[in-house]
Amino acid sequence: DGLPILHDTKGGFTEGSLLKFSDGNEKKAYQSIIDIEPDHHYKWGTINVTANREKEISANVLFGKRPEKGSTPTDYENYDGKKDPLFTDALDLIREIIDKSRHFNLEIKKIFELQMAYMLLWTVLERYTTLRYDLNQTPMERIYQLEDDPNFCKVLKEVVEKKRTVYRSDNPRTRVILDPDKPKNAINYYYQVRSNIVHRGKAIYNDYDILYSSINELLKITEATIMGAFSLSETE
Repeated sequence: DGLPILHDTKGGFTEGSLLKFSDGNEKKAYQSIIDIEPDHHYKWGTINVTANREKEISANVLFGKRPEKGSTPTDYENYDGKKDPLFTDALDLIREIIDKSRHFNLEIKKIFELQMAYMLLWTVLERYTTLRYDLNQTPMERIYQLEDDPNFCKVLKEVVEKKRTVYRSDNPRTRVILDPDKPKNAINYYYQVRSNIVHRGKAIYNDYDILYSSINELLKITEATIMGAFSLSETE
């Protein structure tokens, strides 16, 4: 899933956060970590760390279990999620494509670009939820966690002015309703727009208005959700 992992080699270093658990809560804390980090990805180990330039202490860490299989070395020593290309460059690119598509003049290439941007936006969302939520869950189970995210819910209500409907491309009798007061329904709506892009081969021109509105809304919601999460982590 593109997650940064530590390799238990002798050389190299990285920066990180040192967590200290209160007396009597250590077992519960470690169990909480174990519950969300699948053991087929990680293994426990011990390293020496220096906190606040003080003397070295021993700390428990999660190493990648088999980093040599399916992983590639990075060109940086410290991972900063805030600077992840999918949270920076990708969002900038999506915004550029939206701006270029503002005035629709029946150019089929503009529709295709907008569709590609929408798919990329979903990649951003899946990346964010992979980093934030339980790795033992499926991608959609993690996406549905957003219905309880206060930033997601707040901006959803701000950007969606009224309810609207989209129909499934594989079953036109089934409709999905976008309701700003029902976050899970909204997730289903935006995902259905994504599915229609993948599966629908017709009615491309009719889809433009739905797609343009959806990508504008979901981009604002996604940016606010990601920024809110990083702001919260910096204050904790």
